[in-house]
Amino acid sequence: MSLHEGTRKTYGAYHWELLLAPKKSNGRDNMAYDVSDGVRLDSETGQDLNLERDWFFRIKNNVNPLDSGRLIGRVMIGKVPPQMTENDLEIILKDVALPDKELGERCRHWVWNAHIHSTLQSASVIPNFEIEKFKVWILDYANQCLANPSPSNV
Repeated sequence: MSLHEGTRKTYGAYHWELLLAPKKSNGRDNMAYDVSDGVRLDSETGQDLNLERDWFFRIKNNVNPLDSGRLIGRVMIGKVPPQMTENDLEIILKDVALPDKELGERCRHWVWNAHIHSTLQSASVIPNFEIEKFKVWILDYANQCLANPSPSNV
Protein backbone atom coordinates (compact mmCIF):
# COMPACT_ATOMS: atom_id res chain seq x y z
CA MET A 1 0.00 0.00 0.00
CA SER A 2 1.30 3.41 -0.89
CA LEU A 3 1.92 5.92 1.86
CA HIS A 4 1.74 8.84 -0.57
CA GLU A 5 -1.51 10.77 -0.24
CA GLY A 6 -1.87 11.14 -4.02
CA THR A 7 -1.88 7.40 -4.70
CA ARG A 8 -3.84 6.01 -1.77
CA LYS A 9 -6.96 4.15 -2.86
CA THR A 10 -5.85 4.20 -6.51
CA TYR A 11 -4.53 1.36 -8.67
CA GLY A 12 -1.01 2.65 -8.06
CA ALA A 13 -1.35 2.03 -4.33
CA TYR A 14 -1.20 -1.74 -4.81
CA HIS A 15 1.12 -4.35 -6.29
CA TRP A 16 -0.75 -6.58 -8.73
CA GLU A 17 0.22 -10.14 -9.69
CA LEU A 18 -1.28 -13.39 -10.90
CA LEU A 19 -1.39 -16.28 -8.45
CA LEU A 20 -1.79 -19.90 -9.50
CA ALA A 21 -3.25 -21.69 -6.50
CA PRO A 22 -4.80 -25.10 -5.96
CA LYS A 23 -8.42 -25.26 -4.85
CA LYS A 24 -7.28 -26.24 -1.34
CA SER A 25 -3.85 -24.85 -0.61
CA ASN A 26 -1.49 -26.48 1.88
CA GLY A 27 0.69 -23.39 2.14
CA ARG A 28 3.68 -23.26 -0.18
CA ASP A 29 1.95 -24.89 -3.15
CA ASN A 30 1.20 -21.70 -5.11
CA MET A 31 2.95 -20.06 -8.05
CA ALA A 32 3.07 -16.28 -8.41
CA TYR A 33 3.69 -14.42 -11.66
CA ASP A 34 4.39 -10.72 -11.80
CA VAL A 35 6.62 -8.02 -13.19
CA SER A 36 8.98 -5.72 -11.34
CA ASP A 37 11.22 -2.78 -12.05
CA GLY A 38 13.00 -3.15 -8.74
CA VAL A 39 16.37 -4.36 -7.59
CA ARG A 40 17.61 -7.56 -9.22
CA LEU A 41 20.59 -8.92 -7.30
CA ASP A 42 23.35 -11.06 -8.75
CA SER A 43 23.39 -14.20 -6.59
CA GLU A 44 27.19 -14.31 -6.52
CA THR A 45 28.23 -10.66 -6.21
CA GLY A 46 25.16 -9.14 -4.57
CA GLN A 47 25.29 -6.31 -7.12
CA ASP A 48 22.13 -4.80 -8.54
CA LEU A 49 21.71 -5.98 -12.13
CA ASN A 50 18.82 -3.61 -12.83
CA LEU A 51 20.34 -0.15 -12.51
CA GLU A 52 18.08 1.24 -15.27
CA ARG A 53 14.98 -0.01 -13.43
CA ASP A 54 13.73 -1.89 -16.47
CA TRP A 55 10.70 -4.13 -16.12
CA PHE A 56 11.27 -7.87 -15.93
CA PHE A 57 9.02 -10.92 -15.62
CA ARG A 58 9.22 -12.94 -12.39
CA ILE A 59 8.08 -16.40 -11.44
CA LYS A 60 7.93 -17.22 -7.75
CA ASN A 61 7.72 -20.94 -6.98
CA ASN A 62 6.40 -22.56 -3.80
CA VAL A 63 4.75 -19.38 -2.56
CA ASN A 64 2.52 -19.12 0.47
CA PRO A 65 0.82 -15.77 -0.16
CA LEU A 66 -0.30 -15.59 3.46
CA ASP A 67 3.35 -15.42 4.57
CA SER A 68 3.97 -12.12 2.77
CA GLY A 69 2.16 -10.00 5.33
CA ARG A 70 1.09 -7.77 2.43
CA LEU A 71 -1.74 -9.75 0.89
CA ILE A 72 -5.03 -7.93 1.37
CA GLY A 73 -7.26 -9.93 -0.95
CA ARG A 74 -7.55 -12.54 -3.68
CA VAL A 75 -10.09 -12.99 -6.45
CA MET A 76 -10.50 -16.13 -8.55
CA ILE A 77 -10.83 -15.12 -12.19
CA GLY A 78 -10.45 -18.52 -13.83
CA LYS A 79 -9.34 -22.12 -13.69
CA VAL A 80 -6.33 -23.63 -15.39
CA PRO A 81 -7.47 -26.45 -17.69
CA PRO A 82 -6.29 -29.89 -16.49
CA GLN A 83 -4.20 -30.47 -19.62
CA MET A 84 -2.25 -27.21 -19.11
CA THR A 85 1.05 -27.47 -17.26
CA GLU A 86 2.84 -24.82 -15.21
CA ASN A 87 5.34 -24.62 -18.08
CA ASP A 88 2.51 -23.92 -20.56
CA LEU A 89 1.24 -21.10 -18.36
CA GLU A 90 4.76 -19.70 -17.98
CA ILE A 91 5.18 -19.59 -21.76
CA ILE A 92 1.86 -17.75 -22.13
CA LEU A 93 2.66 -15.17 -19.45
CA LYS A 94 6.24 -14.57 -20.62
CA ASP A 95 4.72 -13.50 -23.93
CA VAL A 96 2.68 -10.69 -22.34
CA ALA A 97 4.28 -7.31 -23.05
CA LEU A 98 6.16 -5.76 -20.14
CA PRO A 99 4.99 -2.36 -18.89
CA ASP A 100 6.17 0.57 -21.01
CA LYS A 101 8.30 2.93 -18.91
CA GLU A 102 7.77 5.78 -21.37
CA LEU A 103 4.00 5.54 -20.90
CA GLY A 104 4.30 5.30 -17.11
CA GLU A 105 2.87 1.80 -17.02
CA ARG A 106 3.13 -0.29 -13.85
CA CYS A 107 2.58 -3.90 -12.73
CA ARG A 108 -1.20 -3.56 -13.00
CA HIS A 109 -0.87 -2.89 -16.74
CA TRP A 110 0.92 -6.22 -17.20
CA VAL A 111 -1.86 -8.05 -15.32
CA TRP A 112 -4.53 -6.30 -17.40
CA ASN A 113 -2.60 -6.90 -20.63
CA ALA A 114 -2.63 -10.62 -19.85
CA HIS A 115 -6.41 -10.33 -20.10
CA ILE A 116 -6.89 -7.63 -22.73
CA HIS A 117 -4.72 -9.29 -25.33
CA SER A 118 -6.74 -12.46 -24.78
CA THR A 119 -3.62 -14.30 -23.71
CA LEU A 120 -5.36 -16.04 -20.85
CA GLN A 121 -8.75 -16.09 -22.55
CA SER A 122 -7.54 -17.83 -25.69
CA ALA A 123 -5.85 -20.44 -23.50
CA SER A 124 -9.23 -21.01 -21.78
CA VAL A 125 -7.78 -20.05 -18.40
CA ILE A 126 -10.20 -17.19 -17.80
CA PRO A 127 -13.63 -16.53 -19.25
CA ASN A 128 -14.35 -13.59 -21.49
CA PHE A 129 -15.40 -10.64 -19.35
CA GLU A 130 -15.42 -6.86 -19.55
CA ILE A 131 -12.02 -5.74 -18.21
CA GLU A 132 -13.02 -2.09 -17.70
CA LYS A 133 -15.90 -3.04 -15.40
CA PHE A 134 -13.66 -5.51 -13.61
CA LYS A 135 -10.97 -2.86 -13.03
CA VAL A 136 -13.50 -0.60 -11.30
CA TRP A 137 -14.78 -3.50 -9.19
CA ILE A 138 -11.32 -4.82 -8.24
CA LEU A 139 -10.07 -1.42 -7.07
CA ASP A 140 -13.17 -1.01 -4.91
CA TYR A 141 -12.65 -4.54 -3.56
CA ALA A 142 -8.98 -3.85 -2.76
CA ASN A 143 -9.87 -0.65 -0.93
CA GLN A 144 -12.60 -2.45 1.04
CA CYS A 145 -10.19 -5.27 1.96
CA LEU A 146 -7.66 -2.74 3.18
CA ALA A 147 -10.25 -0.81 5.19
CA ASN A 148 -11.82 -3.96 6.66
CA PRO A 149 -9.19 -6.73 6.87
CA SER A 150 -10.69 -10.20 7.15
CA PRO A 151 -9.40 -13.77 6.74
CA SER A 152 -12.22 -14.31 4.24
CA ASN A 153 -10.56 -11.79 1.88
CA VAL A 154 -7.49 -13.96 1.47
